[in-house]
Amino acid sequence: MGLILIVASLFLNTPKTFAAGSLYDVPQTDAGFYAIESTFLSGIVDSVACPSGSPSGSKCYKPNNTVLRKEFAKAVVLAAGKTTLKPLKSSFSDVALSNTYSGYIERAADPASWGGQAPLVPCKISGTTKYFCPGANIIRLDTANALVWGSGMPALNPQPATATFSDVPKTATFWSNIETLNCKGIMKGTSATVFGPSGTVTRRDMALFLAKTFMVQNIQGFIKQQKAD
Repeated sequence: MGLILIVASLFLNTPKTFAAGSLYDVPQTDAGFYAIESTFLSGIVDSVACPSGSPSGSKCYKPNNTVLRKEFAKAVVLAAGKTTLKPLKSSFSDVALSNTYSGYIERAADPASWGGQAPLVPCKISGTTKYFCPGANIIRLDTANALVWGSGMPALNPQPATATFSDVPKTATFWSNIETLNCKGIMKGTSATVFGPSGTVTRRDMALFLAKTFMVQNIQGFIKQQKAD
């Protein structure tokens, strides 16, 4: 069953409490439990190796770790229901076609796959050479743009009369994307008046942002159904 159909059917039913988690280091008391569980069980985010001493067979998520650009590229492509893109030649000098994340990065950075605006753009361009910086931490500004562009989310209408955040003025190139996410409660500032566009994103944040954007958040029923399949 497609993710959209699953989510649509779940919104018609009252979810039941689901206590057991799939990930050893994400208890139900974690603020991102339902978002992490639902995005993990739907295949949008991956588990990572557990630290030494964890019970045998455990799966871990490390919710406080920061997210790399290659990881977010994969997640946003999967959340949008798209497949990998395999060109004959890599678009980026620092991403070999043999790289595990290459197909996701190529899709996430391909404007034609997203109606003209790719969710993620090169981190650097030198002449005709493009770089993606796959191993660099993704910053909050790039995350915000990817969420809006990757989901096709319409901008606020009408636009706010004044900027919400002191570090994202109305003259900023991507002001509208940030204001839209803030208004929808998807991605708030680091404080009431500061957005922190150059800040990093944790794996917990990633799951919450993706869940809220692509409508799979806080749905215990979704988790229960996936467990039963």
